[in-house]
This record gives sequence, structure tokens and C-alpha cells, in this order.
Amino acid sequence: RYNAYDWKNLIGLWYVYNEHIAHIIEHVSPEKLPNTISIEGSQPFTLQFIMQDYVEHIKHHMKAVLPNVPIESKFENVYGA
Repeated sequence: RYNAYDWKNLIGLWYVYNEHIAHIIEHVSPEKLPNTISIEGSQPFTLQFIMQDYVEHIKHHMKAVLPNVPIESKFENVYGA
């Protein structure tokens, strides 16, 4: 029931959450970037790919919400879901 919740609080939550994610991305040790994860039996993805994909996915959603803002996204769902 997000539509019944105060939209300013939702935007604030989204902002703080993504600010935290950006902090993590900014401070990850470069030697950790090749580490891999498999999502629901998918091919392995590197940490570097997951972090870059997250940013592109966010831009994809921002473009959907704000279609007139000049945002480019290279997001492509490669997870099989």
C-alpha cells in the first residue's frame, strides 16, 4: 500500500538507502570486484557488474518515473527473471 503512504517519506527512504549504496560502491576494495555471485541458479556475476547494473537499473526506473529528464540507462535484465 505504497499509495497510502506519505510520498515524502518514501522519497526520503529511497534517497537515504541509495546514498548508503553509493557509499558502499565508492568504498569497495578493488580486489573484491572480481568476486562472483549466482542469483537463483543464473550464470555468475561479478561484484563489479552487480554494482554497475544497480546504478543502470536505478536510472531505468528514474526514466520511467520522470520521462522528460535526460537520463540514459543501459539496463538490460540479464538475471532471467
